Amino acid sequence: MTGARLGYEVESGEMVRVAADAMNCHILVTGRTGSGKTVAVQQIAGQLAEDGACTVILNYNQAHSSMEKEGTLWISVRRDGFPMSLLSGDGGMSGTESREEAARHVINILSSINRLSGNQRRIIRSAIMQMESGHGNSGNDFGEILRQIQDIGERNKKLEDAAVAIEEKYYEVFHMTRIRVQEVAVPGKTVVIDLSEYDDSDTQKMLAGLAMVLLWQRARKEGMKSRFPVYLVLDEFQNLDCRKNSVMEKILREGRKFHMHLILATQTLSTIPAEIQPVLENPATRLYFPLPEKDRKKLARSLPYTAEQSERLLSGMEQGTCLAVGKFQIRDHVFNGPVTLTFWRHPERMQRRL
Repeated sequence: MTGARLGYEVESGEMVRVAADAMNCHILVTGRTGSGKTVAVQQIAGQLAEDGACTVILNYNQAHSSMEKEGTLWISVRRDGFPMSLLSGDGGMSGTESREEAARHVINILSSINRLSGNQRRIIRSAIMQMESGHGNSGNDFGEILRQIQDIGERNKKLEDAAVAIEEKYYEVFHMTRIRVQEVAVPGKTVVIDLSEYDDSDTQKMLAGLAMVLLWQRARKEGMKSRFPVYLVLDEFQNLDCRKNSVMEKILREGRKFHMHLILATQTLSTIPAEIQPVLENPATRLYFPLPEKDRKKLARSLPYTAEQSERLLSGMEQGTCLAVGKFQIRDHVFNGPVTLTFWRHPERMQRRL
């Protein structure tokens, strides 16, 4: 499969792709509110699907809610159920070793959202290890975890308060989320897993993190046999677990081998904590839409221009226009950026070329 189609080169009006031999297929997209970043991400996702890939968008902040009526496969988790099973079904985990892995992932996700005490970690691990598997395509994995947590609290009064605190922290997950397995990785399709109907942002983050874990589990099971790539879109990705050795970091490092890639979007780079700044260095393709001044000055120092040229280039970008850094291709010509792209078509320029 060729590299992802992006936007159009401003000067020529030609479509620009990520070069097939780029270091990796991950894409970082950043730009302030109203810069055209979200429209660009949706356009790239649609083009990837047209080219035979599967694009999965985790909609946990309503950024992509406009796509519900655009022919996408829309899955409302609150209404339709969570589309993947934790311990059974395609992409799920089963067996003692995989239960250990599932417990570790769930604990890591939860601890990245709220601090977990040692007792709470032990309770969650024990609950998952004791779960009854085999709920099939329609079940209540979250309810079963809760039942085990409650049993642990009732059997050991020293752990009762910790068990109650877990239930209270993630009430919407345990009481309002059921499993209804359906195929998520569909070639030639954009799939939106909508979490925006949950009121609690921690619930959204937990389910988004779990979806990423299970998609990565699926990719690793498929391995090199996968017939098509899967791109996962994460808006404001820094709100999820991107620490060292997190699943996100593993996908960024190993994703190409398993045909799974990330499109990471954020409004600003300057407020991202220092401990997760290394994540920004992984995507080989970076699209910089109009940025806040602090981000603009920092980026200008990394460009192969004078400070004055860089500032003029970055400050002069219009809505829907970005500076693209990476390795690109126009028709048969492969070149290294930066290059200025627009995600608005230029019909008059395209017409002149026909």
